[in-house]
Amino acid sequence: MAQFDGNHTNSATQTEYHKLMMKVSLGCSEDMRNFDRLVLGESVRALKTKPACAFETVAIGSIARGEATPYSDLEYLFLIKNRAKKTVRYFEILAMTSYFLIGNLGETKLSYMAIEELHGWFDDKSKNGFKIDGLAKGAGNIPTGNDLKNVNHFIVTPKQLAKRYKTILDNPDPKEALRGDLTSMLTYTMSIYS
Repeated sequence: MAQFDGNHTNSATQTEYHKLMMKVSLGCSEDMRNFDRLVLGESVRALKTKPACAFETVAIGSIARGEATPYSDLEYLFLIKNRAKKTVRYFEILAMTSYFLIGNLGETKLSYMAIEELHGWFDDKSKNGFKIDGLAKGAGNIPTGNDLKNVNHFIVTPKQLAKRYKTILDNPDPKEALRGDLTSMLTYTMSIYS
């Protein structure tokens, strides 16, 4: 491998490093996907009830793009067969169970959870590592979304997800743009658990 001196690189060296970084990110993405599969499986078992309907857990974001690092967050959604009230409630609870399991790894800063009642009561010096996307403003690419007005943000049927994607493509909303490029987010998906 070519030496990198920080001052001079040629295009061959840059290409070599680029390929190496792609390989590392792809490996990290696959490892995270496998770990997420375990977390979701444990979450389903913890509920001790059969899932309310057929479903697929789908990664979006850096894991789906193959660009994850050890500090990436998990952005994911549930594709469900139907949106009956009982079904949606099951998947809300499943999502929250997975959040707790991931949070208990100790790598999620408490500020990511955006718990207003705790603001100013903690010193957020925990290490930053693997975590869910979070509940803070500008985050929330997780099944339950990031606020009470946006409940079940990503607990959807395939038809609802396709409609949402098409709506964003046809008529971009500036508020959506502030949350991040959801169109790009939904372009890359990867199955985690079903």
